[in-house]
Amino acid sequence: MVTGIQFRVDSAPSGPAGFLVYADDWVTISLNGQTAGSNRIRSESYQVISSQVPYQPGRNVIAVHCRNAQLHAGVHVIPVVKTPGENLIAT
Repeated sequence: MVTGIQFRVDSAPSGPAGFLVYADDWVTISLNGQTAGSNRIRSESYQVISSQVPYQPGRNVIAVHCRNAQLHAGVHVIPVVKTPGENLIAT
């Protein structure tokens, strides 16, 4: 399954791009046509995928590819900007 979303950013964020991801099995995220991160995620909570690909001012496109290897399937992706020392997931 591949799905995508477009959004606009008024100015380039100061921190790096990242994604909070809840997925079953393999997930690959592309940002503006470049691979932004991938991971095998099999948990009951969100995981952080950090990206070296930055958000750009103006139009941005996120594409998500999720490959399911078991019976249940699903993926949620939340784009975020991580500031130094910030914990995106409560522990």
